[in-house]
Order: sequence, then C-alpha cells, then structure tokens
Amino acid sequence: MPRVRAAIGRLQPQRGTALGTGLAISLATLLPEAGIDAQALLYGTFPPQLGKPKATGEGTAIVLYSDGASNTGADLLKAGQLAANHNVRIFAVGIGTPEGAVVSADGRSARVRLEEEPLKKLATMTGGEYWRGGTPAQLKSV
Repeated sequence: MPRVRAAIGRLQPQRGTALGTGLAISLATLLPEAGIDAQALLYGTFPPQLGKPKATGEGTAIVLYSDGASNTGADLLKAGQLAANHNVRIFAVGIGTPEGAVVSADGRSARVRLEEEPLKKLATMTGGEYWRGGTPAQLKSV
C-alpha cells in the first residue's frame, strides 16, 4: 500500500478528465499479453472487434475513484466494453456530491459535481460494483 500512496502523491492536477484514456492505459498495462495498443486508444481508436479478446484478465480488477466526469480523451464506455471483453472488472467509487462544489488546486478553481450514471454503467457492464464515497465516512466504509 505505501507504493500506491506514493504514486497517488506524485499525481499532478491537469485540465480536463480523461477517464476512458486512463482505463485504456490501465488495461494495456495489466494485460500486456493482450496486445492492446495503448497509443491508439489514447486517440480514441478502439479495436474494430471489441467482442473478441486476445487474452483474459479473469481475476483482474481496476478500482476507479472519480467524480464521473470525462471530458477529454478516449470514450469511457468503449474503454469499459474493452475491459468487460477481457474479463476485467471495474469497481467505481464516486467522489463528491451531485450538488457539486468548487475545488481549487495549483491556483486553478473548477466547479465539480458527482456524475454517478457513467460510473454505475461502467461497474455494471464489467461485473464490478459502484459505491458513492462523498464523505470521509463513506469512503472509509468502502
């Protein structure tokens, strides 16, 4: 767990949220034998036959903490379909509230709100689960 915390600590805020791209890179990293072309996925080019996996990720899972907003990069649900077709389950934790709040980081501010539907769809289509983690107490229960 210390390595995970250290990796999270190195993350830098960026403009926009590319959830689909993040999932595509995760899949390519977790399933190197699948031959998933991460570079192509970064630009939204998904394999024409998403229904025919080259490898199985059975027992593999991705935990996604997000507010559910994806406004750049690869299509989130296409990346989710690719995960499902490779038997990779996604466990999504929704961060924030549907009412939203203003968040500031590195001198930038943005209004963000929890968009649960994409996260629920992603979890359902991959055989994972969705939890709302809007408060520290809720996150602890997850």
